[in-house]
Amino acid sequence: MSQVSLPRRLVRKIRKLLRRPGYWITARRLSRDGFDRIHGTDTNRLLETRSRLGIPVHRYETASASAILAALDSVPLDLTGFTFIDLGCGKGKPLLIAAGYPFRRVIGVDISEPCLTITRQNLAKSGRDHRVELVVADVLEYELPAGPLLIYLFNPFPAPVVEHVVSRLVKRLQESSEQMVIVYMYPKFADVIERTGAFERVAQIPGREAPHERADIFLSQNALASRA
Repeated sequence: MSQVSLPRRLVRKIRKLLRRPGYWITARRLSRDGFDRIHGTDTNRLLETRSRLGIPVHRYETASASAILAALDSVPLDLTGFTFIDLGCGKGKPLLIAAGYPFRRVIGVDISEPCLTITRQNLAKSGRDHRVELVVADVLEYELPAGPLLIYLFNPFPAPVVEHVVSRLVKRLQESSEQMVIVYMYPKFADVIERTGAFERVAQIPGREAPHERADIFLSQNALASRA
């Protein structure tokens, strides 16, 4: 690779990123959030997620703290004793927030080691690193821990991956009587969950700052039964 081609490639990449619809709106919206300013963290900047082989997987972005809090607070269950798992956790903003809830465990799973390096730094700065476990793994291979689970998703995967993840969750429910909750923010593929019949949507939270921050809350059938 020539010394001239690298800068040109970087310039093309930056221009492509800046031309994306909503880039400036997203950046401005999250800067108003104040979360990174308060905690000294880096959770808002957009990032291209890559696999361990360097293959582009998905674009990382996050939601405002108020949207994440609103989604978690809308779960109609006592979450004490649940394990919070963010699949495709990126830089870890939901993990930092979830660490303030009485979850038994808080786990972040992502295929990108560079992303999780930033997450570790964010956790250390916030002083909540002792509450959060990070796992470098492909979600298609990650083995869910035992116990009741809250699965958090912020539009982390394309439709085929969402279908595979949901099928594994359904299989888990068929093999276990443990309760399960799905908090799905920016629920582009919510129909994949609904079609299974294993979950019922119990709440829809409109986006407070932007449409991308809307959320659907799903409970497994045994979680619904526990409310009766």
